[in-house]
This record gives sequence, C-alpha cells and structure tokens, in this order.
Amino acid sequence: MKKFMILVVVTLLIAGTALYSQEQKIAYINSDLVLEQSNEGQRIQTIISALQEEWSNQLLQKENILKEKYDEYDNLPKMVEESVKKKLEEEIIAEENLYRQLQNEIKEKANSKQEELLMPIFQKLGDVTKKVAEEMGFSAIFDLNMSGFVYIDSTLDVTDQVLKEMNKK
Repeated sequence: MKKFMILVVVTLLIAGTALYSQEQKIAYINSDLVLEQSNEGQRIQTIISALQEEWSNQLLQKENILKEKYDEYDNLPKMVEESVKKKLEEEIIAEENLYRQLQNEIKEKANSKQEELLMPIFQKLGDVTKKVAEEMGFSAIFDLNMSGFVYIDSTLDVTDQVLKEMNKK
C-alpha cells in the first residue's frame, strides 16, 4: 500500500510538472498609447477638447460678471449709503454661488461625458486585445498602465498589433 501511495504521488508530481512546463506566452499593451493614437481615441479627444473649450467659456463669462461686481464694489464712493453697499455685497455673494454651482455642474457633465465616450472604446479595446491574444497565442496580456509591474521586457509589447486592429475599418 505504501508503494502504491508513493507511486501515485510521484505520478501526480510528474503530471503537474509537465502541465506547468508548457510555454506560457505573456505580453502587455499600453492602453494610454492606444487611446491616444487610435482613430476612435483621437475622435473622442477632439469631442472632449471642444466640450472643455465650451465649458471654459461658460466659466469665463461667469468670472467676468463676478469681476465686474468686484470692480463696482471697489469703486464705490467712500460716502455711499450702507444699504447700497450691502446690496452689492449680496449680489457678489449670489454671483460667487452661481459660479461655484456652474463649476460643479461642469465637473459632473465632464465626468459623465468622458465615461459615456470612453466606455465603448474600452469595450472594443478589450475585444481587440482578446482577438490579438488568440491570434498570437498569448496566455495573458496585461495593461502597462494598470499592471503594477516594476519591469517588463519590451519584446512582450503588443501595443502596435492592438492599435492596428483598433484602426481597421
């Protein structure tokens, strides 16, 4: 019985070693580079840049209104009635609140729009990466920007292949 158990353990060890000795191909991609250089990524960046400019202009308009109120307050005559001064202070506070509210709305819009635009391209990037992995026989492909690796051999980089697939019509 002892010999049988030893034989089973040795057989399992040999089988396990054979299983693990099969070559595993591993690669990585740089998703930031793919997003920056792919046709879809560039299209999205153009949209985001246009929206950022539009939102920046909206904030600038509010800043100008606020600056005008500050200038008006600073240029009040020294002998102005306290009620006039108080009214202008209230207007400044209201404009400051509107400005902060607009800032928050723009942040929320920007986050929402960025997520809306990027979700489809990340989905496609995942699908394309899987396709490249299957075609090239990789066991795993890591994203350089999310991996936490300290060192990776550059010969494992398949970013260009993924980028070519992303840009295929």
